[in-house]
This record gives sequence, structure tokens and C-alpha cells, in this order.
Amino acid sequence: GTVTFLSDEQIAMLDGFEGVPRIYQQQHFDKEVSEIFGNERWHPLQVMAYVKVDSQDWYPPSEAYCCAILRNLGGSFPGITKLSLRCTGGHLKDEWEHPGFRGLEMAAFLFEVGIRKKRPWVMPRGIGQIRQHVLERKISCPRGVIKEHLGDVMEEEDFTIAKE
Repeated sequence: GTVTFLSDEQIAMLDGFEGVPRIYQQQHFDKEVSEIFGNERWHPLQVMAYVKVDSQDWYPPSEAYCCAILRNLGGSFPGITKLSLRCTGGHLKDEWEHPGFRGLEMAAFLFEVGIRKKRPWVMPRGIGQIRQHVLERKISCPRGVIKEHLGDVMEEEDFTIAKE
């Protein structure tokens, strides 16, 4: 997995996206982690992970979440194209494969645009602001992300990426 250092403000924002306390709760663990850039030196660190509250019910992840996980895994496993979605008992519930840029739901599409920028949007706040403008203008699919509708809130680079 990946360990990321976050501020209290960032964790509070992430709690909202993770559905704390309804779907997930924060759980703290003492783990050994390796130092950055593969020094292969391990040391103890208290970490926090989101753990599902009710493991009896299955809630599939959002498409935007699947995009984020696929991108994260792709850093270590460049050939990965599909995610196996499992319940907490380890049973396969579904598989997810990236449908292509234009086949994504709006939140996932905006994640992909934001992450591909030379200077990515600050997540999740940056994507939330753009998404709010998209919802206010009743744009429901990636084909609607055009300059005439969003030129006041998106940059030229965003539109170039959106056309890929």
C-alpha cells in the first residue's frame, strides 16, 4: 500500500469522501514502513486506514475511486488494466476495467483530467470545485465539457486533455 502524510484538515475532507462513520471508520495500526525511494530500511510508524463498518453489505466503489486506485497501482504495476473488486471476506464481487476516457462517468472523467495536468488539481478540493460548476450547468457527460460551457472555470490545458 501507500502511506501518505496528511494534515487534520485533509483527513477531515477525506472522511467525507470515505463515508465516515456510515460506511468506513478510521482505524489506527502500528506498522513497519519502508523509507521513500526504496532505501529498503524499515521503521515502525502509526498509520491510519479506512476500514469498512459493516462487512456484511457490499458497496461497490465509485468509478472515480476505481480510476484513482488503477492509477496508483499502475505506478508499481505498469501493465495493470483491470481491478478485481472483492468483499471483506476476499470473495470476488466484480471486475472493473477502464472504459476509456470518454466512457467515464463525470466524476471519474474530471479525476482523469485533473491528474493528467502538468500541475494536477489539488485533490479532492480542486475536482470538487470544477464538479460543482459542471452540476450547476447540468453537464452530464464528458462530451459536454467544452469551452462554451466551462471556459470560465477550466483552463486551456483542461480542454486539451478532455479532447484526448
